[in-house]
Amino acid sequence: MLNPTNCDTATITIVVAAPVIDANDDMYSITNCSEFGVVGNIFANDTLNGNSIISEVINFSLVSGENSNITLDNIGNINVLSGIASGSYVLTYQICEKLNPNNCNTATITLNVTIANNIVTINSSICNDGEITTTNLSDLLPAGTPTNGTWIDVNNSGGLQGSILNASGLSVKDYIFEYKINDATCPRTIRVVMTV
Repeated sequence: MLNPTNCDTATITIVVAAPVIDANDDMYSITNCSEFGVVGNIFANDTLNGNSIISEVINFSLVSGENSNITLDNIGNINVLSGIASGSYVLTYQICEKLNPNNCNTATITLNVTIANNIVTINSSICNDGEITTTNLSDLLPAGTPTNGTWIDVNNSGGLQGSILNASGLSVKDYIFEYKINDATCPRTIRVVMTV
């Protein structure tokens, strides 16, 4: 070594970039009364460093759109309760990397709720000149049917009083009576086709 005291120093800087965290928007639809419950997982299309999200490596928070009928658990499942009304709901959530808490991304959840008026049809018959010409239409309803519905005489036969049908004097043909349950979260109709 010719000049061992002829020295200089330098600094090596290594920049380690945070991995890309990507929260993608989600859209779900509920189209009838039977689809309540878990409708999907909001992490299913989110990525960290190009890989699928694992709930153990991220922190999750709901930024806006909180609704008592929509819940999110810590593994990303979105659960819709039966009390929700029809409409469009938008929630914003954020995911952050646990290792780098400032490495975050946000996305929106859009939930479209359309409550269909389900119609169930029941067929029955009654005589108009026999010993028994009356029947309680409510006895034909499925077990567990709410009792706060309303009976409608679709054909205006004149034979229906409340839930009691009196077939005496009715012409021989089919008559339609509907039991409407006006539940805001799950309206439905039970149609009775009565052959006289």
